[in-house]
Amino acid sequence: YSCSIVGMDYAEARRRVLTRMQLRAQRAVEKRLWSGGNAPGLPGITGLLRGATALTAASCPVTAIAILEQGLTDNAIVGGMIHARPYMAPFLANNHLIVPRGRGWQTNNGTPIVFGQGYDGTGPSGEAVSSTVEYMYVTGRVVIWQDSEIFVPPESVLNRTDNTLSLVAETVLAMTIECGKWSVAVTRDC
Repeated sequence: YSCSIVGMDYAEARRRVLTRMQLRAQRAVEKRLWSGGNAPGLPGITGLLRGATALTAASCPVTAIAILEQGLTDNAIVGGMIHARPYMAPFLANNHLIVPRGRGWQTNNGTPIVFGQGYDGTGPSGEAVSSTVEYMYVTGRVVIWQDSEIFVPPESVLNRTDNTLSLVAETVLAMTIECGKWSVAVTRDC
């Protein structure tokens, strides 16, 4: 968060950076889960879905859901979930493959499906999304631990030349996927 401090004290700027963090944290966690990323000054973080076992490519969304759910069954995964970027939602809905579940979605067999805002549709080795093909994943449970403390540096991050205050809110998270991860390349426009 970077803003002129005219008319704003440090407490207000801190409140704003914490609010911004709360609004964007889920997307950032989803991005790290799917594709990893780089933070300034830190080495690259590999996404947890990278290196997933590739299942048979699917010629359409119906086949993709069947393959992914069969992958859970074949590996005796209880509590698994399907991951796809939001772009896939209308293709799955058009084929009557998903139904509402609370604030989310599930397949007709009851498998939760996550349309992550931070998901980019790339493959397990970073294969790009094309005009007709992208990737979906199925995993065991995704477990996330978050440190209870959120650190915001002191107000000494004021640039006195232009009166701009720059703040960053940080917290520590740890993620793991239980019981495996599998991917399928799906053709959307079958």
